[in-house]
Amino acid sequence: MQQHPITPPLELLEHWKKQHLDEGQSIDVMLIQAYRIGAEHELEACCRWLTRYGYSYIAESLKNVLANQTESDPEPKRSPL
Repeated sequence: MQQHPITPPLELLEHWKKQHLDEGQSIDVMLIQAYRIGAEHELEACCRWLTRYGYSYIAESLKNVLANQTESDPEPKRSPL
């Protein structure tokens, strides 16, 4: 069976399991990390698509907005687009 492109490899999942669960952290910490990495991969794919079709300025703007957002921000910053 073919693995979905944004599914982490089993080796990485095992690493996270040992890293988090063996240290007594909840499974929520591991899931948040996995979702965050998946979202980063999805953003990169979207930015590549935008760039390929002549919208590199939108891709750069999106990356800049998200890069300036901190984890403590309750709401995402709005893009100037």
